[in-house]
Amino acid sequence: MIKKLKFLNKNIYLVGGAVRDKLLYLPIKEKDWVVIGFNIKDMLKLGFKKVGKNFPVFIHPKTKEEYALARKDIKYKYGYCGFKFIFSPNVTLKEDLFRRDITINAMAQDKNGNIIDPYNGINDIKKKVIRHVSNSFVEDPLRVLRVSRIFSYLFYLGFKIDYKTIEIMKKISYSNELLYLSSERIWKETYKALKTNNPELYFYILYKTKSFFKVFPDFKYIILNNSDLKIFFKILRNIKKIPYCPYIKFSIILYELYKKKNKLKLKVHNIIYNLFKKFGIKKEIRDLLYNIINNINDILLIKHKDYNDVLTLFYKIKIFNNINNYIIFKKICFFDFISNNLISKKYFINLNIYIDILYNIFVNKGFFYKKKNIFIIKKIINNKSKYNFFITKILLDKKK
Repeated sequence: MIKKLKFLNKNIYLVGGAVRDKLLYLPIKEKDWVVIGFNIKDMLKLGFKKVGKNFPVFIHPKTKEEYALARKDIKYKYGYCGFKFIFSPNVTLKEDLFRRDITINAMAQDKNGNIIDPYNGINDIKKKVIRHVSNSFVEDPLRVLRVSRIFSYLFYLGFKIDYKTIEIMKKISYSNELLYLSSERIWKETYKALKTNNPELYFYILYKTKSFFKVFPDFKYIILNNSDLKIFFKILRNIKKIPYCPYIKFSIILYELYKKKNKLKLKVHNIIYNLFKKFGIKKEIRDLLYNIINNINDILLIKHKDYNDVLTLFYKIKIFNNINNYIIFKKICFFDFISNNLISKKYFINLNIYIDILYNIFVNKGFFYKKKNIFIIKKIINNKSKYNFFITKILLDKKK
């Protein structure tokens, strides 16, 4: 056992994005390790726990980090899952790195800090180029999304995608292999992309490589022309400035697109609902967005309403039903108000305070969100001078 442990330590390598980010002086989000010269039985005897279904991935008994046996891939049918994996103690580190997508991800580091770089990843880091390792890149459609996402992550450092890699990505799109990607895999990459500094570039590269409408076919019915496309990318540029979670960012994107397509209300509404369901967006966000969309015209005209009408509108949308609705509504709609200059900043601040006041009344008074309580709350607001101060400011500031 001791000999096995010593041998294991000599044949473990840090691989992938962790090595890349270390060389770029970026924070390392997660560490992936590859093990050379071992089999499944060896790993289990050393206390590792097997978790991979399709290929042997193990959890370290102490660090809980992932360790994978070195492998080679053979493509035998369409799609992301159309691979056979060869696991053998005879698979070399170079062979394992060869199957990876891009050169800057195809490096390894040994326990002494030495970098193993058979495909010139360091050179591409210096040149700030995202380049495919080999022509086998074309075999995995998921790589189109991965490269688009990595580009959105590294763009602010000056990285670009090699033109030959772009051409191969187009080739994947033309082959229709993208149609075999599962919704879960698409959302996983999209979720990560929405967390980057430039999420709009993820969608831009998908569009440039003719992949966008194959990955997101439902958008064909929302983005109908170049004007719609410009609106879409404008939303994405605005959205990168806000620190919301990807679920809410995606909600804002769909909300904004819906608003522009109000003439196609029913059709677009169904498309958006199906997209939410398809990508596993949380039910509470789906339901709230449904209520927002159903009252979209009243929301857009909010600055013309008095505070009693605003309260009634909030009742319809059910934003005070729970804390999550209250928070999500503020994030979705106030993004819209500010980014499109629908209301002044002064009005925004005071309307925000008004919503907080209403929420606190509901919480402090223990009201259920029922229609009969709306009249009680209106009386509370009208009779309390500390509330009237903010309400007066709302009515005055929205005229400025």
